[in-house]
Amino acid sequence: MVVQVLWVTQKTSVPRLKAEEIETIIAVLVQKSWMTFKGLILMQNIKYSPRFIGLIMLFILPGAAHVFSGHWKAGAAWFGGFYIVFGFCLFILCLPITLSFLTIVAAELLFVVYLASLFISSYRPTRQLGCSGWTMFILFVVAFNIIVNKPIMYLVAPYIGEFAYGKGYSMDPTIYAAPSSCRDVIAVNKFLYRSGTPCRGDVVSFFMWNDGAKVYILKRVVGLPGETVEFRSPYVVINGKELFAPPIFEKISSCKDGYSGYDAGGMEFPITLGPNEYFLLGDNPSESGDSRTFGPVLRENILGKAMRIIFPPSRIREL
Repeated sequence: MVVQVLWVTQKTSVPRLKAEEIETIIAVLVQKSWMTFKGLILMQNIKYSPRFIGLIMLFILPGAAHVFSGHWKAGAAWFGGFYIVFGFCLFILCLPITLSFLTIVAAELLFVVYLASLFISSYRPTRQLGCSGWTMFILFVVAFNIIVNKPIMYLVAPYIGEFAYGKGYSMDPTIYAAPSSCRDVIAVNKFLYRSGTPCRGDVVSFFMWNDGAKVYILKRVVGLPGETVEFRSPYVVINGKELFAPPIFEKISSCKDGYSGYDAGGMEFPITLGPNEYFLLGDNPSESGDSRTFGPVLRENILGKAMRIIFPPSRIREL
C-alpha cells in the first residue's frame, strides 16, 4: 500500500508599491530632510547647546560653530582664514633660504595666535542638533573632506611643503626623535626638487615600501648618480676619495660631538650608482637603516629637502 503525502505550499504575496506611492515616500523624505536642513542652518525653532559644543565643532570643521550660531559669513571667513594662514606659515617655514630665529618664531606665533583666536571665538552657544542633526553634520564633513579638503592637500602640499618628524635614532644628533613629546619637527620643501635635483649633503624626505605600506624617512644624500661608493671606516669614500665636503661629513667622520663615523654595515662595497640612484645615509650610521641596508634610492622616491628644525624652540636651526 503506497501512501502519498502531498506538501502544499501557500504562496504569500508581497505587496508591490505603485509608482505613485514611491513618489509619495520620496517626497516625504525630501521634505523631512529639508525641514532638518532649515532647522540646522536657517536657525528655525532655535534651541541652544552649551558653549563647549562649539569647541567640539571647531575640531571637526573650523568655522562650524559660527555657522551653527547663525553667522554664515564669520564661519566662512574663519574657515578660509585657517587654510590661508596655515599655507602662508608653511610657505615661509619651507623657504629655501636661510631664515633667522626670529623669522621662524614669528611665523609659528602667527599660526598659534590665529588658532587661539579661533578657539576663543568658537566658544559660543550653537544650535542644538540632536541625533539627526549631528548625523547630517558628520556626513557633510566627511563629504566636504573628500570633495574639498583632500584635493587641496594633494594639489597644494606638493608645491609648497610639509612638516616631518624625527623617527628613531638614525639621524642623531642632527635630528632628535626621543622622547616623542619633544622630538624635532622639520619643515620640508617639496617644491625645490621639482626644478632641481638633490645635492650631496642635503637631508631629504623620501618614501619606500615596507610590507605593502608607504614609509616616509629622513636621510642625508651621500652618493650621487653615476658615482662609486665604498667605506674606509670611519670615512665614506666617493670615487676613490674620502668625503670631507660639505663639512658635515668631516664632522661625522671625526667621531666627535656625538657622531660615530661611517662603516660598511655588512654590505659589500664598492657599488656604482645608476643614472637615477642616490646613496643615502643616516648621521648616526651605527643606528641607521639606510642605503647600506635597502640599497640606493630612486630619484622619483625623493619628495623634498628638509630645510630646518622649527620645533622645539631650543632646537630651531638650519639643516
